[in-house]
Amino acid sequence: MRARPLPPYVRIHDIMRTAKHANVPPPPACGRKAAMPGRVKPMLATLAREPFSDPDWLFEVKWDGVRALCYLRNGKISLVSRNLNDITREYPEIAAGAERALAGHTSAIIDGEIVAFEESEGDGGGGRRPSFQRLQQRMHLTRPEQIRRMMAEVPAAYCVFDIIYIDGKLLTGCELVDRKRVLREAVQPNDQVLVPDAVEERGEEFFAAARANDLEGVVAKCKTSRYAFGTRSRNWLKLKITKTLDCVIGGYTDPQGTRAFFGALLLGLYERANTRFAPTGEGDRLVYIGHTGTGFDYAGLERMHRTMKPLETKRPPFDRPPRPNAPAHWLRPELVAEIKYAEITGDGRLRHPVFLGLRTDKPPRECRMESELPDGATLHAAEEAAEAEPPRHIRITKANKPLWPAHAGNPPVTKQMLADYYDSLHDLILPFTGGRPLMLNRYPDGITGPAFFQKDYPDPVPRGVDVYVYHSIHAERDIRHVVCNSRAALKWLAQLACIELNCWMSRVDMPNRPDFVVFDIDPYITWKRGRKASRLSTDDYDAAVEVARRLKPVLDNVGLRGFLKTSGQTGLHVFVPIRREYVYDQVTAYAKTIAQFMERSHPKLITTAWQEQDRAGRVFFDYSINARGKTLVCPYSPRPTPPATVSAPIAWDELDHARPTDFTMFNIKERLKAVGDLWAGIFDAAQELK
Repeated sequence: MRARPLPPYVRIHDIMRTAKHANVPPPPACGRKAAMPGRVKPMLATLAREPFSDPDWLFEVKWDGVRALCYLRNGKISLVSRNLNDITREYPEIAAGAERALAGHTSAIIDGEIVAFEESEGDGGGGRRPSFQRLQQRMHLTRPEQIRRMMAEVPAAYCVFDIIYIDGKLLTGCELVDRKRVLREAVQPNDQVLVPDAVEERGEEFFAAARANDLEGVVAKCKTSRYAFGTRSRNWLKLKITKTLDCVIGGYTDPQGTRAFFGALLLGLYERANTRFAPTGEGDRLVYIGHTGTGFDYAGLERMHRTMKPLETKRPPFDRPPRPNAPAHWLRPELVAEIKYAEITGDGRLRHPVFLGLRTDKPPRECRMESELPDGATLHAAEEAAEAEPPRHIRITKANKPLWPAHAGNPPVTKQMLADYYDSLHDLILPFTGGRPLMLNRYPDGITGPAFFQKDYPDPVPRGVDVYVYHSIHAERDIRHVVCNSRAALKWLAQLACIELNCWMSRVDMPNRPDFVVFDIDPYITWKRGRKASRLSTDDYDAAVEVARRLKPVLDNVGLRGFLKTSGQTGLHVFVPIRREYVYDQVTAYAKTIAQFMERSHPKLITTAWQEQDRAGRVFFDYSINARGKTLVCPYSPRPTPPATVSAPIAWDELDHARPTDFTMFNIKERLKAVGDLWAGIFDAAQELK
């Protein structure tokens, strides 16, 4: 029997309803007990060409807003954008609505889109549709009085479509249909938090209804898909009605005639080699794709000009700078604009581009030309292995090659075992490596052979691995840093025999604004005959513990919370999470002030001397690690020690008995079962430096 067609507007309106769900079956017994992850990147959809219908798929509205994950942790709600920025203060009504929606739960992570609605004039009329241009009025606000005023004029809502974690259970391994049931049971909708329904099977009719009501598009999701952090999956597909691109603003032109402030924005996308949009074939470069001066009123021109002016630079950011018909002003490539366009011409230029607004939820390096799936491919995507599974396109060669020798009754650790370790702890490691340039520490012949550091990775990288390119003034050339954003990247690092994950303190979207103030407490203080001791002595480590113990009240007195971990080798690390409001120079100066205070207070115990021979008999308190470009090993990273130790978070009250050698690749999972992830809330604890 032929199914009745969907009424175009009625169905869309049903999807936006806010009524409490009734007769929901109890949630399935899916998910696994796990510590709550820190800040993670959401799963993303792949662009598809044509709408389709399939009984194995669900179809949802493509919301035109800002993607955000909502965290409930220790009774506190936080909203985090897809580039891991805390945006809770910008949307206080959503935070309050989420608190009501998740009442009765102890912890949760839900996934959705922040939107602002406007009245729809589509078929059926009388309803609402999301408007990114309207939401722009709520973005970038910092003053509380501004936010309160705009809350009344442009109220925001949070459309929730997935759930990742609830009350001690991680749901990433559950199928989508099961996560949807858990979501409807866990979240009670209200005016600020909506839980939209989805359409089964009838994707073509739903797409037609979305088009009739001027919506941006439709998202198709395979019912059996698992949730994969930070992955662009073919099990989620986006079908656009309005063609839009997120573009990097690389410059602007002078105004002509009666035009005020500026003429047009010069737009670009990052592309790798061997595509028609990267004619030089030199890898990641910003490629010019067109210009637009459309989409602004007078006030918009003034605001945009004021935003761009501080970013001016003499050097063009484009791989091949355009020659516009008016004098150009080049910008550092830090602004991202959403652009509507008619089509892309054969020479890679946007036709009829229109400026819709600035995006703060997307790093410039993620602005790339999206490739569409070919016709018919959408119907077979359900047959793929879930993206949550380990990446299979990266092969571990010489998998049985030992990287660590047998030690104290434990077997040798092979390259395959390293890959398995990274994958099993990916949900704890990726929040600290994601978006951060890495210094690779490679041991191709294991920890007993020669090793080398690799900051610049000149060769092509596989799918799923990202590269951050920046121009080094000192080296007078571009440096290609590997960025580990995915399980695929972790597996590839194991293939490279990279057994330490050393990361920047900042992320590539704001490379000069670190997330942490860090202190490296190095207890190698014993010097004999002018040489450093080859092994850690008990007295040495006890001295380092004493330094950490004396640092804590100093941090407490200035209102800062520090998170403690073993280095995995011989020392201790203290990470102080901070808001991304301070540049590296400020953070380094702040750390230096504390370090010098510690040194003056305990001159026989602590030194900040850079030369090793000047440290004899004292613990080195290193604050210089806070400089831009410096790296420190991330939590749960293995270290090149015979016991295969790892850098492990510890509680402050464990200082008296915990030792770096206590935590290894062999026992860290048992510790996690016993105490959980002690750093789980570190990103939500970002603090001001007073």
